[in-house]
Amino acid sequence: MPADMYTMNRTKDLIISFIKARGPSLPVHIARDVKISPLFASAFLSELYGEGKVKMSTLKIGSSSLYYLTDQESQIENFINHMNTREKEAHAYLKQYKILDDEKLEPVIRVALRAIKDFAIPVKFTQNNQPRLFWRYFLIPEDEAQKLIATKLEPPQNKDAPSTVQLVTSPEIKTSPSVSAPETPRPKRKVHTPKPSAQTSIPEITLPLPEAITKTQEKQTKTQFPFTKLVNEHLIKREIHVIKIREETKKELSAHVSLTTTLGQQDFFLIAKDKKRLKTEELIDALQKAHAEKMPALLLAPGDIEKKAQLFLNEWSALLKFEKLT
Repeated sequence: MPADMYTMNRTKDLIISFIKARGPSLPVHIARDVKISPLFASAFLSELYGEGKVKMSTLKIGSSSLYYLTDQESQIENFINHMNTREKEAHAYLKQYKILDDEKLEPVIRVALRAIKDFAIPVKFTQNNQPRLFWRYFLIPEDEAQKLIATKLEPPQNKDAPSTVQLVTSPEIKTSPSVSAPETPRPKRKVHTPKPSAQTSIPEITLPLPEAITKTQEKQTKTQFPFTKLVNEHLIKREIHVIKIREETKKELSAHVSLTTTLGQQDFFLIAKDKKRLKTEELIDALQKAHAEKMPALLLAPGDIEKKAQLFLNEWSALLKFEKLT
């Protein structure tokens, strides 16, 4: 084995040993222990993540993700103080109830659950040919979650226990034709009726908004930012198709794109920067963002790459591509 390959494998082993001993860790802490620069620590972690040997959190500590091993998932909860207030509320709510029905949640909680991907696992079910979305607390086993969801979708109807039936089926107002004499449950249902109706009507208005906003932003930014026009012209020329724009500013653009290769259709995470010279730090940042999306990176810029950064690009050419905007 070549010496440099041995050194790289040795460094990877040291990184894994550190994470195993310390739990979820930041690249800067790993770099300090392994005695390498934070830039190279991030690069090694990206490769280990691509190999499936470590996991990476969507939770950010500052601008960095946490890296951890498969059996350390529960330890990510030690860092929930870095979430915003709404995300903390959604986490606590999900942890308490284990399973949440998406369409019965308030919009702010629904948005927050989509942001805390480390803790909220989406589970899709079909009821009467209609798709239903539930959220599973990440430490609840899948089989237990399925049983809980099945209970919510098909509540048990037990004539000997009418109170239990009322509690379970309270959102479904139409399910009690036989109990007509006592009128006390009906006022309760009338009191509770506005809440489900409001909750179900709000998602219908709220759900399309992200796509609508994205489309309007795309139209606006195409006319606002000259750099975006330059990127679009390059993508059209190279027959690269934009699947989804993730972020767009005056000087930078990120998106999911797709292009045809000799091996078929290939998706990339595109990062375009309006810069005359790219440094190693920017290449590592692009590589990390692409790994978070589980895609190779495609970096575009009108400028060139510094010599040191070119060495890094050559080393990671399988996962990072660069094209100059002309």
